[in-house]
Amino acid sequence: MSVILEKSKNRYRKPYYYDNYVQVGVDGILGLEHTFSEIPLNLSVDWKPELNFINDPDLYVINLSFSARFALKSKD
Repeated sequence: MSVILEKSKNRYRKPYYYDNYVQVGVDGILGLEHTFSEIPLNLSVDWKPELNFINDPDLYVINLSFSARFALKSKD
Protein backbone atom coordinates (compact mmCIF):
# COMPACT_ATOMS: atom_id res chain seq x y z
CA MET A 1 0.00 0.00 0.00
CA SER A 2 1.41 3.39 -0.95
CA VAL A 3 0.75 6.63 0.85
CA ILE A 4 1.40 9.90 -0.95
CA LEU A 5 2.08 12.77 1.46
CA GLU A 6 2.53 15.56 -1.07
CA LYS A 7 -0.14 17.23 -3.18
CA SER A 8 -0.01 16.69 -6.92
CA LYS A 9 -0.72 19.48 -9.41
CA ASN A 10 -3.51 17.36 -10.85
CA ARG A 11 -5.63 16.07 -7.99
CA TYR A 12 -7.01 13.19 -10.09
CA ARG A 13 -3.56 11.87 -11.03
CA LYS A 14 -2.24 9.16 -8.75
CA PRO A 15 1.58 9.33 -9.14
CA TYR A 16 2.25 5.82 -7.87
CA TYR A 17 0.29 4.37 -10.81
CA TYR A 18 2.20 6.30 -13.49
CA ASP A 19 5.69 6.94 -12.13
CA ASN A 20 7.72 3.77 -12.63
CA TYR A 21 11.22 3.46 -11.23
CA VAL A 22 13.54 0.78 -9.89
CA GLN A 23 14.87 0.63 -6.36
CA VAL A 24 17.95 -1.39 -5.49
CA GLY A 25 18.56 -2.40 -1.91
CA VAL A 26 18.61 -5.08 0.75
CA ASP A 27 15.60 -6.29 2.75
CA GLY A 28 15.48 -8.48 5.82
CA ILE A 29 12.70 -10.00 7.88
CA LEU A 30 12.53 -11.12 11.49
CA GLY A 31 9.42 -12.57 13.08
CA LEU A 32 8.13 -13.93 16.35
CA GLU A 33 5.05 -16.12 16.70
CA HIS A 34 3.22 -17.88 19.50
CA THR A 35 0.38 -20.41 19.37
CA PHE A 36 -1.56 -20.82 22.61
CA SER A 37 -2.22 -24.40 23.75
CA GLU A 38 -5.39 -23.56 25.70
CA ILE A 39 -7.21 -21.55 23.02
CA PRO A 40 -7.04 -21.72 19.19
CA LEU A 41 -5.16 -18.44 18.77
CA ASN A 42 -1.86 -17.61 17.08
CA LEU A 43 -0.22 -14.19 17.53
CA SER A 44 2.74 -12.96 15.53
CA VAL A 45 4.82 -9.85 14.94
CA ASP A 46 7.13 -9.28 11.95
CA TRP A 47 9.80 -6.63 11.43
CA LYS A 48 11.09 -5.87 7.92
CA PRO A 49 13.98 -3.39 7.77
CA GLU A 50 15.10 -2.26 4.33
CA LEU A 51 18.13 -0.40 3.05
CA ASN A 52 17.82 1.19 -0.39
CA PHE A 53 20.89 2.21 -2.41
CA ILE A 54 19.43 3.63 -5.64
CA ASN A 55 16.41 5.93 -6.31
CA ASP A 56 15.67 6.68 -2.65
CA PRO A 57 18.78 5.84 -0.62
CA ASP A 58 17.63 5.48 2.94
CA LEU A 59 17.24 3.03 5.80
CA TYR A 60 13.67 2.16 6.77
CA VAL A 61 13.32 0.39 10.11
CA ILE A 62 9.70 1.18 11.02
CA ASN A 63 8.05 -1.57 8.92
CA LEU A 64 6.13 -3.66 11.49
CA SER A 65 3.19 -6.00 11.16
CA PHE A 66 1.02 -7.72 13.75
CA SER A 67 -1.36 -10.60 13.16
CA ALA A 68 -3.83 -12.71 15.11
CA ARG A 69 -4.99 -15.95 13.52
CA PHE A 70 -7.37 -18.78 14.34
CA ALA A 71 -5.21 -21.91 14.77
CA LEU A 72 -6.43 -25.33 13.65
CA LYS A 73 -4.89 -28.24 15.50
CA SER A 74 -4.69 -31.86 14.40
CA LYS A 75 -5.59 -34.65 16.81
CA ASP A 76 -2.67 -37.02 17.30
